Amino acid sequence: MCFLSKLTAKKPRASTRNRKLLLAAPLGRLALGRLLLRRLLLRRLALGRLLLRRLALGRLLLRRLALRGLLLGHLLLRGLLLGRLALGRLLLGHLLLRRLAFGGLLLGRLLFRGSTGRLLGSALDALLGAGLLLCSHALDSC
Repeated sequence: MCFLSKLTAKKPRASTRNRKLLLAAPLGRLALGRLLLRRLLLRRLALGRLLLRRLALGRLLLRRLALRGLLLGHLLLRGLLLGRLALGRLLLGHLLLRRLAFGGLLLGRLLFRGSTGRLLGSALDALLGAGLLLCSHALDSC
């Protein structure tokens, strides 16, 4: 009987150990699952932060590109306006020189009548023509 009582006494202890192990196993799995879930969430959070940083960097690059494009556009517009201004000045200079030359031609014809006057008028026209060429070269160099 003592032998049988010892066998029966060990069995409940083994079953309680098994119960403790069975109870501990789901808790262990749950803790492991929570740990894995935390790691996964942290990875997703880090990935989300990385994506947000890349998005912010992309927006910053787009802003910089837009600003550079805007500055380049302003520079091109300024260059275009300066070019138009230079062309306007050149055209104005040519117009003034043409008027001046035409006025000199009329003045030469009015002042110098007759055959000697025609010769002197043509010489004055030649001088004004040379002045026109010199002024046009000066405008081209500017």
